[in-house]
Amino acid sequence: MRNYLAANAGTLALSLPSRNMGVSGRFTYSYDSRYFSEFNFGYNGSERFAKKYRFGFFPSAGMAWFVSNEPFWTEELNKIVSKLKVKATYGLVGNDAIGSEIDRFFYLSDVNMNATNKSYTFGDRFGYTVNGIAIRRYENQDITWETSKKLNIGVELGLFNDLEIVLDLYKEHRTDILMDRAGIASLTPGKYRRSSGRRD
Repeated sequence: MRNYLAANAGTLALSLPSRNMGVSGRFTYSYDSRYFSEFNFGYNGSERFAKKYRFGFFPSAGMAWFVSNEPFWTEELNKIVSKLKVKATYGLVGNDAIGSEIDRFFYLSDVNMNATNKSYTFGDRFGYTVNGIAIRRYENQDITWETSKKLNIGVELGLFNDLEIVLDLYKEHRTDILMDRAGIASLTPGKYRRSSGRRD
C-alpha cells in the first residue's frame, strides 16, 4: 500500500492523499536444468479510475528450454555449440500514471464555481457582479489502465566454449492510451465518383 501527501498542493483535489495498493506474486519451476517456467502476476488498485476499472490484473509467463543440456547433445557437438537455450515470455503491464496531476480523478467532473470569465453584472446601475460557473472537465468513467502487452522471444548461443551470442526479438503493443480531445474538421475532402455521384 502507498500513501503520498503533497504539501502546498494548491487545489483541494491535489491536497488529498494519493493512494495505491496491490499484490504481486511469482511462481517458478525448473526440471533437471533443462526445462524452466515462470508465472508472475500483479493485482493493482488505483484511486484514479471509477470502481468498475479501479483494479487491474496483469499476468505474465515465461518458458525456456536448455537444449544443450539434453542427453542427445553429444560431446562432439558440445565442442562446437557449447550452449543452446531458447526462451519466450509474454505478459501484461498496467499503468495508471496517465494524464496531468489536475486530471487526477477522471470519473469526477471538475467544476469552477467562481469563474470570473462567466460573471454577470446586474442592477439599476449595474453595480453588482456575480461570478459564474464553468466546467473545466466532464466526468469520464470509462478511462482505465493503460495496458502494455509485451512479447519476447530469444536464443542464447555459445560457441567453442569461448563466444556467447544472445539474440532477442521484442514486441510491445499498448492499448487504452489516454489522449486529449482534439478538434475534427466538419468537412473532410474525399474522392467522388462522377458517374454515380457517390462518395468513397
